[in-house]
Amino acid sequence: MNRSLTKIQKYDLEDSLIEIIDDIIKLMGTYDTVYGRFTHINSDLFDTNTRAVVDDLIQGYENGGILTIQRIENIKRDLESAILKGTTESGDYDEKFEYDEQYGNIIRHTTTGDKEMIVEYAYRDLAVGELSKSVQTFANNKGQKVTVTKTYSYDTKGNITGIKTRTEVDVTAPADIKGLVGSSPSQGVVNLEWVNPTDADLDKINVYIDNIKTPLDTTKRASIVLNGISNGEHTFTLKAVDTSKNESVGTSITVIVL
Repeated sequence: MNRSLTKIQKYDLEDSLIEIIDDIIKLMGTYDTVYGRFTHINSDLFDTNTRAVVDDLIQGYENGGILTIQRIENIKRDLESAILKGTTESGDYDEKFEYDEQYGNIIRHTTTGDKEMIVEYAYRDLAVGELSKSVQTFANNKGQKVTVTKTYSYDTKGNITGIKTRTEVDVTAPADIKGLVGSSPSQGVVNLEWVNPTDADLDKINVYIDNIKTPLDTTKRASIVLNGISNGEHTFTLKAVDTSKNESVGTSITVIVL
């Protein structure tokens, strides 16, 4: 019986497998010893953060003054703290898939639980399932919104010839509130009212009293009554916060409390 082999292109694999293959290629060497292969790693091939970690590990290995296994454990812990929440494979989470009704192509992939992300797919030709782009959104370890967009290019035969990946992290603060007014109608009481900004990703308003942040829950509120404020002049500052935890500059008002 004759058998035919199907060649699998690297970019047909999952992203995590592609990363492993790329790392193996980067680390392959012709040196006879582990020491030689390790100390001759070309750290320029890595991103800035990883390069700093690898260089530090090599230096420690060469100096020999610190137990390498301890350095590896420390670095592993540091790297794990920087992992993007939406890219981890382990944990407890649920996945949901949505498809277009006509051709059955997946158009949305939602994951909730320990791993939270959304991937939306756009097609240049739904009938044959040719992807135009995919957009993955999730939060990194700082709570900032991360968007990873993959755009696919094809040849005349419909084969994928390239994938362009662009990553954006939301670090743009929302606009400040407007129209802040304050009054002290009675002893120890302060009333604050304001107009929220129109940012679509507005999450809450942080309230500061004399530059000290309060734990008040002001999720999308436009007014608040503060009790137990000591007599005298106080400065109240309100800062808008979006879903990526970016905070606006702030708007302040001074109120004399009775």
